[in-house]
Amino acid sequence: MAAKKATQDRKRRACGELRALAQEVGVETPTKFADVGKAAFDQVATQVRALASPEQCSQLDTITNRYAGIEVPPQPDFEQADAQPPAAAAAPAFRLRSTGCLFTWNDLSLNPMIFEEFVAWIHTLEFIYRFSATVERSMHSDELRYHFHAFFEFQRRVDWTSLRSVEFHSIRPHARPTCARGPKLRDALDHGHFYVYCDKIGNYLPWRDYAVRGFWIDVLWSEHKLSHTTYLLYACKVRVGFMGRQKQVEAVQRFEQAEWFLQKQTAVASQLSALRRPFKPEILDLVRPWAGQYGEDQMRYQFLVIRGGSCSGKSTLAKALGEIFSFGQVFTQTVQDAPAPDLAKYDAQKHGYLLFDNVNSHTFVLDSRALFQANSDVHTLGVSRTFMYSYSVWLWKVPIVVTVDDSAEWDSTEPWTADNAIEVLLPGPCYT
Repeated sequence: MAAKKATQDRKRRACGELRALAQEVGVETPTKFADVGKAAFDQVATQVRALASPEQCSQLDTITNRYAGIEVPPQPDFEQADAQPPAAAAAPAFRLRSTGCLFTWNDLSLNPMIFEEFVAWIHTLEFIYRFSATVERSMHSDELRYHFHAFFEFQRRVDWTSLRSVEFHSIRPHARPTCARGPKLRDALDHGHFYVYCDKIGNYLPWRDYAVRGFWIDVLWSEHKLSHTTYLLYACKVRVGFMGRQKQVEAVQRFEQAEWFLQKQTAVASQLSALRRPFKPEILDLVRPWAGQYGEDQMRYQFLVIRGGSCSGKSTLAKALGEIFSFGQVFTQTVQDAPAPDLAKYDAQKHGYLLFDNVNSHTFVLDSRALFQANSDVHTLGVSRTFMYSYSVWLWKVPIVVTVDDSAEWDSTEPWTADNAIEVLLPGPCYT
């Protein structure tokens, strides 16, 4: 069994390496490529070899040997190597041989005001067959800096030893040539054009002159080079897989909105905490017996009821108890007319105590009596006829606080409430 597992792991590793190399040279692989058979593996390896550079072919040989279980001879150790000092390697001379290339001009002098001049200069280059160009702001620079992108598809394969012919305003660009060959060359050239398609100017347009592959826009979106709106616009034009991409965008937007709200809420809470005034010592003395019970293990615990009029500070006091008595972060449900506790987002590892704020009716507590006792039972909430949305919580020894306005329906003399609650009445503001 151990030998069989080792063989599976070796083949899966080889499949993963082959898939990465295939993506690098522009060869598509099946979605589930981790456990393919030898025939499918050899088919992809043959396609990769037809487009790979000599260095990539050497890497491919290592991958195929690993899949077949052929041990690659190890390199000699330092002690085994010849003692002769290595000859000084000459610096490799620059050479660009390709049918297409992505150029990037990056300099402080570049800005959107001269982009039209840049496009006009491109039109004067006689060796260009098709081009796509765009101007982008450099997001990783501290200054307001821009750079120009252009993908050039040449009239015929170029063989350059310098980039003097593509210098703009004496700025020598960075070059990323297209390495694909054979039947995949056209796809690689189209991919290069599409990379700079956003807000671009050119004479070779996607969906008019060439088809766009779905994974092209997926990569650009994942690299934050496409906005959600632009990504969905392109996904609609690609058509295949649009519903899946739309659901992905909607899920990301919901999460981003929730994160933005949480950051905003945290910032506001920090600002308001500076305005909080000290609480009256006599009020805190009334709360200490309730807080002290959590220093011992008990079968059940009493919950705290803070009653007072509007603007008496009862909610502020309740939210400050975690800091005062070291309970930790509070989980708050603003109850009002809610029929039952909603603890679906309660996290026991994150929240130290519960606050049911602004309870309008006594029945809210009486309908969930076992829960408010903080006993060791597991409580099921969100119950419906189908139990589709039900969930369970465990609240043993979790401090529970309830705030009630003077005008709410609340009966402190009810027997169960009198036995299981500690009530603090605020005759006025609880702060100094």
